[in-house]
Amino acid sequence: MAYTTTWHVLNMQRETSDGYVFDVVLQLAAVDNDNVDKKWAVNQSVHLERPETLEVAYSDLTEAKVIEWCKEVLDASQMNPDQTYTQFLEEEVKRNMEDDLSNGLPWT
Repeated sequence: MAYTTTWHVLNMQRETSDGYVFDVVLQLAAVDNDNVDKKWAVNQSVHLERPETLEVAYSDLTEAKVIEWCKEVLDASQMNPDQTYTQFLEEEVKRNMEDDLSNGLPWT
């Protein structure tokens, strides 16, 4: 079975005074390359600590940059010394896809 996984930012919370993003909701989604109706997704909330200075202005943030920050935080909270947390999530998605499970809604 071949499938494609992608990371997405679903939502962010920020302080409006300076644009500091402190909470992010990430999604790791997978779709079967041969059957686009077969999907699996895992959502994960991530808290970002306030840096001494903001690295990127809020208006200049990209989804890729926020995902990078979140993966760093998740991997720092590593549960298993042989596997990062993002690897754990990716393996979880893989297991569910291989077990012929799917999630989602019948309407768009």
